[in-house]
Amino acid sequence: MSTVQSILDNLGFEFDDPASDKVYAVFNLAIRTIAKRLYQLNSDLAVAALDVDLYAVDTVSADDISFADDDPDTINSVVEDLSVFNSGSYLTVTGSTSNNDTFQISKTTAPANGNLVTPFDGTITLESDESLTAEAAGDDVILTSIADYADLPSDFWGLRPDRGSGKSEIYIEDKTYLLSPSPGLSTEIQYTSAGEPLWYRIINGVIWMFPGTSSDITIAGYYFQKPTAVSLTTSTIPYNELFDDAISAAVKRWRTGSLDTNAIKSLTFMMWEAVDSIVSKSEGFQPANLPQGVNWEIE
Repeated sequence: MSTVQSILDNLGFEFDDPASDKVYAVFNLAIRTIAKRLYQLNSDLAVAALDVDLYAVDTVSADDISFADDDPDTINSVVEDLSVFNSGSYLTVTGSTSNNDTFQISKTTAPANGNLVTPFDGTITLESDESLTAEAAGDDVILTSIADYADLPSDFWGLRPDRGSGKSEIYIEDKTYLLSPSPGLSTEIQYTSAGEPLWYRIINGVIWMFPGTSSDITIAGYYFQKPTAVSLTTSTIPYNELFDDAISAAVKRWRTGSLDTNAIKSLTFMMWEAVDSIVSKSEGFQPANLPQGVNWEIE
């Protein structure tokens, strides 16, 4: 696999400080431009497997639940086994004095050997960006997990559509039907209890299911994957060296200082054509709707 440094070596370019010299910005613009064209072409080169867990509702109700503002913050119980909740999922708190809200779980601690024998044997550690108010036990607190939404991968760019039907390639593992995008709020509000999800809606990196699930499920399929930004000379260039020539040409054009209006337009088309020629050969279909250009100015 090629790296930032190997491409610079092939070009014969040296930089005292690639970060301050905006080298990484040029590489990332080139990589992102290629990725967006792959996205438009529905190419397998920009696709990753989706694997999102969603869990049925679990509830714990007790008067010995306390809240610690410890960074990361924790929810604790001497009596209850809080490991029934799942890492990465969400839960709501009700009945407390100061912490009635929804929080995301980082991890849970199971009691040793299944026995609650020491203080705080039941512990929920929240994600680092969640915040609790310190609160002693005493209230009748109810913890309830969320069964109708879950986070998508951080590199999620969109669901990959089936080339035949055009429907998004997303389903519940062990089921034989594709999930469908929600027709709208009028459909969503009909589901007042959990069941087997049929519809989905994606909002700000979160996938909502309608109805919420009544059993533990895995949402599977394919999605378009945002490329990882390069930030070091050792950073790996994506796409298995298929587009190293195009990326090298972009870096060379920028390095020689010839990015005037005509050069930008020419470079843009060169990048797209490089993608189109590879995709048409490797995946057997022809591109369409070639974009007119992108802004290659480095600020």
